[in-house]
Amino acid sequence: MVIVRRGFTVALIVVCQSSQAQVTGGIALCLPLMRQDLGLSFAQGGTVAAASTLTYAVMQIPVGVLADRADPRVLFLVGLLGVNVLACGSVDVGGAQGRHR
Repeated sequence: MVIVRRGFTVALIVVCQSSQAQVTGGIALCLPLMRQDLGLSFAQGGTVAAASTLTYAVMQIPVGVLADRADPRVLFLVGLLGVNVLACGSVDVGGAQGRHR
């Protein structure tokens, strides 16, 4: 039973970390199309690309404080699931705005 639970936990972490890496790394891949569709300049596109890194850097301090006071495993799980839920929610933003082709 413990082996199955551990295997599920490892699989969940791998899937969540992989999709989180695709979300943050995918910005650079999609940036030319985003610039073209939204009419962004190079500077504005760079700002969009830097936003995730800036958010990551800013959140290090409050998460560090939380990790000292709460169980780091719970914070890790909440963070992974939170990022993935937000990523899935943002996938259809273009469709909601009528931008699908």
